[in-house]
Amino acid sequence: VNRKLYRLTQDITFTQSVDLVTILPNEDNDSRIESILDRFCFSIIPRIQHNIQCLTLDPLSIDRVLHIGNYLQLHKLTLVNLQLEIASRIFSMVCPLFSYSSR
Repeated sequence: VNRKLYRLTQDITFTQSVDLVTILPNEDNDSRIESILDRFCFSIIPRIQHNIQCLTLDPLSIDRVLHIGNYLQLHKLTLVNLQLEIASRIFSMVCPLFSYSSR
């Protein structure tokens, strides 16, 4: 399994576009999804962060993914099912250039 995973992390076609939108967790699979996401963030993203050009994230993954990597090639960030208030909080922490004001 580790060899296959290593080969996938070296494949630029796999690592250019990463979609981490999950099925909404329920009580039965919540801890399993969290565990898989943690492993992906701590074991895989550090290996592929330099290749990622497109990220698709949901509320479950956004905090971890944005704070774990340095995405120098990122050109597209898609946020799915994210409330505006949460997005504002996250972007103000990630980069002071992003801010939200109610008008």
